[in-house]
Amino acid sequence: MAKDFPKEDKFVYLEAVSPAFTAREKIPVTTLNGFLFIQTDKPLYTPEQEGQYDNNL
Repeated sequence: MAKDFPKEDKFVYLEAVSPAFTAREKIPVTTLNGFLFIQTDKPLYTPEQEGQYDNNL
């Protein structure tokens, strides 16, 4: 674990919004390997853009 990371639990909050539903999920994150990977439908989003989701995740 990197020395500068705090030792307390960390989470990512994923929110999916559509005309049919809204869902929010709290996902635990580990820092053991130093990487966080979240797959989306395109490589980069700006704050103004909306994302797409794949229900096969």
